[in-house]
Amino acid sequence: AKILSNIGFIMLTLLFIVFANAMSVVLTFPLEMSVFIREYKSNSYSIVAYLFSKVVADFPMLLTSITLFHVAAYYLTGQINEPLRELTFWAMCVLSGWF
Repeated sequence: AKILSNIGFIMLTLLFIVFANAMSVVLTFPLEMSVFIREYKSNSYSIVAYLFSKVVADFPMLLTSITLFHVAAYYLTGQINEPLRELTFWAMCVLSGWF
């Protein structure tokens, strides 16, 4: 039962992080679209430069929110206090939120 609870916790956590980060992009992109199109047509920057700068600008907030969520969720669910397991779980959370 403990194994199924841990698998369920990991899957639901990763799904939550994916959808929470996807919604932030879905909600902000339409607001920035007119500015992006205007600056793209005036050759201010390319699509790749815009997307790269968007990822770099969002990364500190992503790390902060995922780290705070990770600390709270990991300890409140009674996971084993082992540094390698905790780091692995944190890395899974960051990668699922970033991509």
